[in-house]
Amino acid sequence: MINEEFKRSKTARMVRHVIKLMQSMPTGGLSFDDFFDDEEVDVRTIQRDLADLKKIAEEMGIFFQTPGPGRAKGRYSMDIPLFETADDKRVFIMSLMLERLGSKPWARVQAQPGDQGQLMYQLLRYQKLARYMQKMSERVIFMEPEARDSEGMAEKIDRCMDALAREAVLRIKYKGKVRRVRPLGLICKEERWYLAAFCCEAWDERMFRLDRIESLTTTGERFDYPEDFSLRDHVKNAWSTHLDKKGGLLTIRLLATGMAAEDLQNMTFHPSQQLEAREDGSVLATFQLETWEGMVGWLLRWGTLVEVLEPEDLRQRLKSIAEEITKKYEKPVTL
Repeated sequence: MINEEFKRSKTARMVRHVIKLMQSMPTGGLSFDDFFDDEEVDVRTIQRDLADLKKIAEEMGIFFQTPGPGRAKGRYSMDIPLFETADDKRVFIMSLMLERLGSKPWARVQAQPGDQGQLMYQLLRYQKLARYMQKMSERVIFMEPEARDSEGMAEKIDRCMDALAREAVLRIKYKGKVRRVRPLGLICKEERWYLAAFCCEAWDERMFRLDRIESLTTTGERFDYPEDFSLRDHVKNAWSTHLDKKGGLLTIRLLATGMAAEDLQNMTFHPSQQLEAREDGSVLATFQLETWEGMVGWLLRWGTLVEVLEPEDLRQRLKSIAEEITKKYEKPVTL
């Protein structure tokens, strides 16, 4: 298993050393024997680890206390600048972000009580900031959608990540159909997770929304991950995760006014976004995309603040939706 291989690696061992040093801060550090864990490592291995750790700490400007010659029974400690220099506000923001991240499904993948994120969160709270944090936690909040089945989503993400790392074929049930897929990447977009994969049944690349996958298992088969595939390049010309690799790029032009114009000037919604500010405060926006399909919902949320100038088929789609909405609201409520 890859997890076991990583656990025995020097990288994982060094991470455990740092965590132990951070945990030992209130008690004054660690003895040499404290660096041994359940893994079978010899004295020289630990000595080399500590020498490397000291070098890394010095390069980062962190003071790493070692017993020194003739003081084998001394203690090792590390002074983390964060806890000495960060003010109440900075520490609170870091704590808030860690707490927010901890609530996401992907943060629960292989979660353990001793995870670094949870440890850092607890260490931040250990600062003498209880009064400040208690007050500010009631005055600074996040308002965003949350997955209703975080545990189930975390399990799917976990299995997909394992399959990506091992280059293993997955069997999924999606919209009632069973498919064998070769995973190519995971994407999180607006709190939704997607699996980019090569579908063996369609013999083409597909995008699968994880919350719509009914079941997901490994098949025991392996595949060769395509060396020329780049996930970032794969989706760079898409809006959301809608892909269309059969044609060239489309030019989408729109005129935005009011709050829509402000948002376009303050945010980049797509890498291809080009803006032209007009004297009346409106904004002409241009995008280059493979397809406009994923853009429809984003356009509709602006109502009359945005007008699509081209292409014509997108204008007609929005017109048709607007007509359907009008018909619905012309009817009396029947419930």
